[in-house]
Amino acid sequence: IISQQSRVSLEKIGGVSKRRIDSLPHASLVMNMLMKRMQPNEVVFSGHGLREGWMYEVLPEDLRQRDPVLEACFSFAEDGERFHQHGEEVAKWCAPIFSELPDNIERLRLAACIIGDIGWNEHPDYRAIQSYNRILRHPYIDLNHHDRVFLAYTIGSRYTGNFKGDDASDRILSEDDRLTGRLFGHVIRLGHTLSGGVEGILPQTRLQLEGDKLVLQFEKQAAALYGEVVEQRLSKLAKLMNRESEVRLM
Repeated sequence: IISQQSRVSLEKIGGVSKRRIDSLPHASLVMNMLMKRMQPNEVVFSGHGLREGWMYEVLPEDLRQRDPVLEACFSFAEDGERFHQHGEEVAKWCAPIFSELPDNIERLRLAACIIGDIGWNEHPDYRAIQSYNRILRHPYIDLNHHDRVFLAYTIGSRYTGNFKGDDASDRILSEDDRLTGRLFGHVIRLGHTLSGGVEGILPQTRLQLEGDKLVLQFEKQAAALYGEVVEQRLSKLAKLMNRESEVRLM
């Protein structure tokens, strides 16, 4: 259809770059011929154009093996967080209560933990939505629309217990997605509340599931970390998981 449109018709289509109007009919004709000739089962459009493939070709082999989403999150955290090395500790700390996640969701859990402090310098009233929007628009590679919205929703939930999202999360995320995002967000929030972002604190505690209970344990020297806010956030997390919360000394 596009290949048969005039310039005047194409100019009436919203979102079409004026710089590309002259070449668009020819490009769509070539694309149509390729589709008929190759008959692919799937077509993937790169948001970075030909540059993405060229960049990958010139990367050293060890860098090619790294996860591009996690690497982008590490970079994002290093540029914008107070405690950018703390995310991996949070991820390891909460892993025992998320032991059977599908690989793609586990990847997003790790990513969310890494960037769990990006909203620290926003006004408290707007941290959730500002962090959500930053992640939604950040130029990640290898992240589809669903996973991008899920990651943004998770960090929004990290900053407020009743995060609502927006049209994108309403349209793209299922109810199960939103529940999982809230779980990840709440546990990241609990981890930062306990540790204050300081490395070495969380390993003095242990978060685990025991039957119908979510148990938070403290080593003796870390018992002073427990307080009203920690109790409230642990209780909210347990409620989301349909469990009772319990606190113990190791």
